[in-house]
Amino acid sequence: MYITERLTVNNITGTSVAGGTATIFDTDLPGADDIYIGMTLEFTSGPCKGEQGIISDFKDTDGEITLTAALTRVPGADSFIIWTETGVAGAVNFDLPITSRFCKIVYIGIVQLTAGPMQMNFEIWESTAARSGPDTRTNFYQKILNRRITMTQVQGGEYGESLSGDPMPYLDRDAIDEEHTYRLHCRIENDITDGTESDFAVTIKIADMGENA
Repeated sequence: MYITERLTVNNITGTSVAGGTATIFDTDLPGADDIYIGMTLEFTSGPCKGEQGIISDFKDTDGEITLTAALTRVPGADSFIIWTETGVAGAVNFDLPITSRFCKIVYIGIVQLTAGPMQMNFEIWESTAARSGPDTRTNFYQKILNRRITMTQVQGGEYGESLSGDPMPYLDRDAIDEEHTYRLHCRIENDITDGTESDFAVTIKIADMGENA
């Protein structure tokens, strides 16, 4: 079984509060009134998983969100992502959720969301501690994937690589939290001198360790 996770790097994650409607509901989001207006919200769990809506209003009090159109169901205490479409300039660390501490990476895909030349590094680390010192040579054994990606604007800014013939084993070395969640610890370094300030959509396909990838 493959698990695919997709997110943009500069996104905002939050959780809705049960008791709202299909159009208006409270969340745990901080921020000034109206800060998220016009952005796209997508639920990643619960009865509305996969549904998207455009935010028409946000109130700092109780993190209340109003959507331009009703969802097909009423969200409960469910997780969501807000796509900010904010560009990445320089380095940014982010994590992708996975279901097992041990897995095999079988595919990576990266799409630059703003047109222009693409010049960036993409890395996967086995711990956040090692990733916090990316230039420390003693940490290099925990950097299991490192790709330098260079494309012209004509080439399109879309990178894909299949590892299914030789899947890459991965171990999340971070301490297990109370919810027993595991993550791929990723890092993007976007070189805007020769590239483009942009957000990126990242897709990783993984298989549980021991499965035939």
